[in-house]
Amino acid sequence: MSTGFDKTGFGSALEQEVPIININKGHNADVIQKSIHLNGYVTYVSKVREYQAAGLKFQDALASAAKDCIKNDILIDILPNLSSEVLNMLMVEFNLEDALSVRMEEGIEKGIRIGEARGEVRGEARGEVRGEARGIAQGIAQGAEQKTLELAGKLLALGMEAEQISEVTGLSVGQVMALC
Repeated sequence: MSTGFDKTGFGSALEQEVPIININKGHNADVIQKSIHLNGYVTYVSKVREYQAAGLKFQDALASAAKDCIKNDILIDILPNLSSEVLNMLMVEFNLEDALSVRMEEGIEKGIRIGEARGEVRGEARGEVRGEARGIAQGIAQGAEQKTLELAGKLLALGMEAEQISEVTGLSVGQVMALC
């Protein structure tokens, strides 16, 4: 499964394997008996299914199963105080289209964050390369200018006329005369 994920170094990676255990009534009793709340939940769900099989609507089956459990001291620490919250939670319909839409939005947001991070890294690298290239070009230009001025100074020292030095070096007569 982990081969299907992007390993770019952005975000964190965690791979977890979790066994799935059937907790419906009549399955994995050894696991269910280890937790009083899990056992109570299994009983509650079983009662809901019984009431639905008897013809009650889902909401009525939830309420009736809660009353039965409370009467028989099942989930007694949860249902009396939180039964309306539990019922509301169980009444929420799972909508695959909504879930996929939310997942897609989360994926888009994550993609944008990764893209921005990559863009920043690439932008910094390109900026460094461009800056370095400009620095080298400026250094070469300054070195060439310095060499031209040195040559003009030597030619002046040898007695060459400023106009001739200007023609040879490309400097203006004024630049040549400023070297005197």
